[in-house]
Amino acid sequence: MIFCLNSPFTVHAQDRELRYMWVFNTDRDFAPDSVLGKRDEDFLTEENAIDLTEFKKGIINRGVGRRKEFSFDLPSAAVAYDITCDPMRDSQGTIVGTTEAGINITERKQLEARFQQAQKMEAVCILAGGTAHNFKI
Repeated sequence: MIFCLNSPFTVHAQDRELRYMWVFNTDRDFAPDSVLGKRDEDFLTEENAIDLTEFKKGIINRGVGRRKEFSFDLPSAAVAYDITCDPMRDSQGTIVGTTEAGINITERKQLEARFQQAQKMEAVCILAGGTAHNFKI
C-alpha cells in the first residue's frame, strides 16, 4: 500500500478483540505508538467508542464489510470520517480481525452544514418577502 503522509486517509488493522495491530497516518491527536495494542474505548469518548465498536463487531460477526460515516469528539476538534471496514481473514479463511480505511470528511461536512444553513436563510427571506408583498410594505 502506498499512501501519502498528510493525506486525509488513514488505514489500520485490529485483531478479534479490536486491539490496534498496526496504524498508518493516524489523526493528529494520536501518535501511532499511543494507539497500538489499545481499543477504541481507550482513547475515544464513551459514546464514540460504543458506536464504532458495535460497527466493527458486526463486521466480525457477519463476515461482511461495511462503510459508514462517523463523527468523533477529539481533543483538538470534532472530526468526521467515512470509514470502510472489512473482515481480515487468515489463510484458512477464519476471521482474525478487521482492516479499515478512513477518509477525513470534516471539511465536507462543515460545507454541507453551511449550505443547509444558507438554504434555510434563503427560505426565510423568500417567505418574508412574500409576506411583505401581501401587506404592500
